[in-house]
Amino acid sequence: MYVDTLDHFAGVAEKKAGLLRNNPSSFFIGSMMAGAYVGLGIILIFTLGTFVDPSVRKLAMGGALGDGLPLVPPTRQRLEAMLAAVAAPHQSHGQVPCLLGELTAATVAYNCVLAGCQAAELAVVLTAAEACLEPCFNLLGILTTTGAPAVATKHVLEEKVGVFPPDEQRLCEELREIYSPETLAKVKRCLPDGDLTFCHNDTYHGNIMKLHSGEIKLLDFEFSCLNHKAYDFSNPFAETVMRHQQPDYPYFRIAEPEFGDRELGTLINFYLDNADFETSEAREIEFQKLLQDAKHMLPMSDYKYAMAALPLAVEPIQKIRFIPYAHQRFARFLRAYEQRFGGA
Repeated sequence: MYVDTLDHFAGVAEKKAGLLRNNPSSFFIGSMMAGAYVGLGIILIFTLGTFVDPSVRKLAMGGALGDGLPLVPPTRQRLEAMLAAVAAPHQSHGQVPCLLGELTAATVAYNCVLAGCQAAELAVVLTAAEACLEPCFNLLGILTTTGAPAVATKHVLEEKVGVFPPDEQRLCEELREIYSPETLAKVKRCLPDGDLTFCHNDTYHGNIMKLHSGEIKLLDFEFSCLNHKAYDFSNPFAETVMRHQQPDYPYFRIAEPEFGDRELGTLINFYLDNADFETSEAREIEFQKLLQDAKHMLPMSDYKYAMAALPLAVEPIQKIRFIPYAHQRFARFLRAYEQRFGGA
């Protein structure tokens, strides 16, 4: 999926390494000039952010010499305007890792101003920040690794719908069901019984490595958090149906599954072979439970990736069209739910 991008940047890195070896003085001067260029861009962004009207602030900053992201000085006047509708701006909503500072509307407002948010958007950001403090989200783990979570909100399907082609606008209308209370009730009903445990949550072939010794190792723990352990068994198989880098619109294809109980059972057995059981009967009971739970969790991958695709639809990081992608994965989730529960 990322082969072309990786090859490109590997080539760039090789050239830079060669320049450093063969002409270190040129490399040093070039690095200084690049840093100065970025510094001037940041100064220009601050200047624009101070004087430009909020309605055109993002457009103006996009043309600056920096990274194109808003960076607005949080003056007292702007902070007061951001907090004008908040009754208790200094009320604590919890402590935020890693330094365990207090999450308040005032602290969130400070960052909202920096990011160029409007006052009406403060409630959304504060709600998202509160959700990140839930123990199962594992914010500390996410903050201490690569990657970052994305927040999927309805604005993609409502306010941003005009940026998509007509066919995708129709799909956006159908996708609004993804946020409905009825859909969330279906999601909860799909979850297996049992306690949550620490899970990888991104188990697919690219993150699973088999050593020469036969040991299996997992890579890339950025999405790790508490979850039902069966998800780590079901997700790699749910991802085998994806075919990226297709030549025609929408530049991906979802194939029919090519796995069943035997393949799921093989992975589960490998896991259980590395655990201790008092009796073979106890092991068999655990195997059957994990197999059943993994089959029940298969639709959850479709729902998760449908939700994750929505923020990417406006600013995609790949060539694929994320609205059709989200629509197809959500449809797969609904079909799997109906097959299991009969549409009830």
